[in-house]
Amino acid sequence: MKNFIYSKSLNTISKIKGNPFYLILFVNDKCPNNCLHCWYNNEWKRDNIVGKNLSYDELKKISESINKLEFLTLTGGEAFLRDDIEDIAEVFVKNTKTRRLDITTSGFDSELISKRIINILNKINGTPFRVDVSLDGLEETHNLIRQNKNAFRNAVSTIQSLNDIKKQYSNFDSSIITTISKYNINEVDKLSEYIDEIMPEGEWMVNIVRSNTPAPIATKDEITAYKKAHEYIDARHKLSPGDVGHKLGKWLTAKNSLRREIIIDTVENGKNHLNCAAGSLSGVIFNDGDVRACETLTDSLGNIKDFNYDLKKVWNNNKAKELRRKIQYTNCSCTHECYLSVSILIQPICVMKLIMKRLTL
Repeated sequence: MKNFIYSKSLNTISKIKGNPFYLILFVNDKCPNNCLHCWYNNEWKRDNIVGKNLSYDELKKISESINKLEFLTLTGGEAFLRDDIEDIAEVFVKNTKTRRLDITTSGFDSELISKRIINILNKINGTPFRVDVSLDGLEETHNLIRQNKNAFRNAVSTIQSLNDIKKQYSNFDSSIITTISKYNINEVDKLSEYIDEIMPEGEWMVNIVRSNTPAPIATKDEITAYKKAHEYIDARHKLSPGDVGHKLGKWLTAKNSLRREIIIDTVENGKNHLNCAAGSLSGVIFNDGDVRACETLTDSLGNIKDFNYDLKKVWNNNKAKELRRKIQYTNCSCTHECYLSVSILIQPICVMKLIMKRLTL
């Protein structure tokens, strides 16, 4: 009965809304690194990406087809490698009335990234905007994971530059994001101390290593390190603010803490039993135009190019409706942080837990 209710409800919401509330948009497949833990690797792209990156004009058409977005993530690859990233951000914020924009970066070029961030901030008229810089370990470990001898130095330089930008723009926030994998499980303590040093204020987020399938792949040692990072982060945010670029920032920090607990339970005990909102409230468009409910599912809803760049037509076609039913009736679950964030917010069972988190952090 529960699955039936969620399936009907989410299909109805999708039909009325016409498109997801949260969209992950890949704008580029190029990256200066070749990370050992990354699922969006050359092998995956070879098997799944069938066309060129969507052009600005194509992306503009997509933005014109979308009703209001609550949250937009521009990603890749490396989104800041696109020369037109400022224009892409501007047109999506303008046309979709995006309430929050996020870009994740490796921090490959501090000067270039900072310049493009400021240009975006000057174009989006106060819309909350956050940039997450990846830092997966101290210098030797980070460079090993990124397969780039300059990766650590570049990332730290970018983090420090973004600290300065935060002082100038109240709607801007930056964070550090770490993926826990077998390569950095012994550095959580030292990394937490270093992050406190280079980013005294701001959110430290951790992901757990995952593949491009729903099944959790973290080992016992990796989840132990993830738990330790979770404890550090909760303690950190009792002393200093987390997300400061959004009026609901403290709630978002609390949500992230609850999300980490759900991920720990999912890895240790199997399915998390949350009804997933992928394909209804959240979705992804890859850089070649392929639309999917989730990054971890192989089911394609169609290529947006074949629907005259109208996301609403893709989002409510028969494939989409069937996939939403499949997700609900199979209790599809994974450790994908972005999709868990949305799913948490629609679960009555999570509401009280979220309130308690907010009161204690």
